[in-house]
Amino acid sequence: MINIDDILKKKKITKTDVSKRMGLSRESLYRILSGNPTLDNLTKLAAALNVPISDLFDTPTDNTVNCPYCGNKIKLTKDGANTTPGVKPRPVTVPTPTPTAKAPEQSPAKDETPEPDVAP
Repeated sequence: MINIDDILKKKKITKTDVSKRMGLSRESLYRILSGNPTLDNLTKLAAALNVPISDLFDTPTDNTVNCPYCGNKIKLTKDGANTTPGVKPRPVTVPTPTPTAKAPEQSPAKDETPEPDVAP
């Protein structure tokens, strides 16, 4: 989640100042902050604040993150396994892509023979 309030306090600037630096209206900046910003907008926001993009996001202090779909907390572990309290972990398998066969080109049916191009 993007939370720039702490950065603004440290730098003693307002969201209006940031929107001007980005060349946006204040309303557009609020939409970016409350929605799902593009990488381009994150880059512009970080440049306007003179911070790395990673500083725009909350850093988990308890080794958990919130699932963006259900909101449940997911505990991060050193071995890479993710666990959610009360939920039995399942192994994750990644399917191996299989090559797809190219469909053969079909010739037109006998009664669907294309008309020859005739110049007028």
